[in-house]
Amino acid sequence: MGKKQIAFFCSCFLVFAVFAEKNLIKRELINSENMQSINLMLSFETVEIQEYLSSDDVTIEIYGNNKEFIPAIKFADSVLAMKSVPINFWNLKIHISCKVIIYIPSGKKLDKVHVGLSSGSLKMSNINVNKIKLTSTSGSISTQNISAQDFVLIESTSGSIKCDELKAKNSVKAHSSSGSINIESVESDTIVCESTSGSIKIEELYCDYADLHSTSGSLKAHDIAANYFDFSTTSGSIFAEFEIAPSADSSINSTSGSVEIIVPESENYKFHFSSNSGTLRNKIENMRKSLRNGFTYTKTQSPKGGSPAQINVHTTSGNITLDD
Repeated sequence: MGKKQIAFFCSCFLVFAVFAEKNLIKRELINSENMQSINLMLSFETVEIQEYLSSDDVTIEIYGNNKEFIPAIKFADSVLAMKSVPINFWNLKIHISCKVIIYIPSGKKLDKVHVGLSSGSLKMSNINVNKIKLTSTSGSISTQNISAQDFVLIESTSGSIKCDELKAKNSVKAHSSSGSINIESVESDTIVCESTSGSIKIEELYCDYADLHSTSGSLKAHDIAANYFDFSTTSGSIFAEFEIAPSADSSINSTSGSVEIIVPESENYKFHFSSNSGTLRNKIENMRKSLRNGFTYTKTQSPKGGSPAQINVHTTSGNITLDD
């Protein structure tokens, strides 16, 4: 068989595999009153966990192109568990696709959701749960409208993390080694986001304490309402737009990246700026100043606000811009 014939055969096989993924291989129902937790330890599978409005049962559907490699379903002690079938070296030559969809009845509150993936991706939406732990090695993690009574922990090695409307009473923690972290609206007592080389972007951050850190990626946070915070990057830039002034001393640090800070006109702020070689551009007062000896600036808009907490802003070589 020639190279062109082999390429044609492989192309046809891949096309067949993609379309075959739509085939429903297994469907199983579980009484939702008996189920409290989900524990998935999967490899290459694509996973979706979402709200279901048309049934009172938890519904599991598995789609794929090879029934020999679908994950095993186990339900015991109120826990729905799934585990990937081991794949040997020879099976890697075959294109295997699998998609797992778990439908949770509307209004059902779960105790724990733990999903661990190797290369597969995860999507989760409209789920009410006590504790959430989501981990992935190279696949992406995406959530929408998630509410947790205790905590949310999301970890990814090289896959991206994207969340929309994420709430947890005690803490939200997201960590990525090389993937980006993008969160639209997050609310919790404590919020921690860490990335080694990926960027961090957060819209609408509401919390008591926020700790955002990126080593080489940029950090952007809009509509910040935090009582106190620590933002830092090593070589990435920092952009921070505040909705309210913090009530306790806070910090913003960047080694070689620039820092841009936006504050509302109606709030009182106190900043202490310092930099080894960077300069301050204060657009509020229309001034520019060297920061080698440090500089303290207080923005007093309302006498009723009292003495504001201090925000310490430091860069090694990056410039700092302040505006309202």
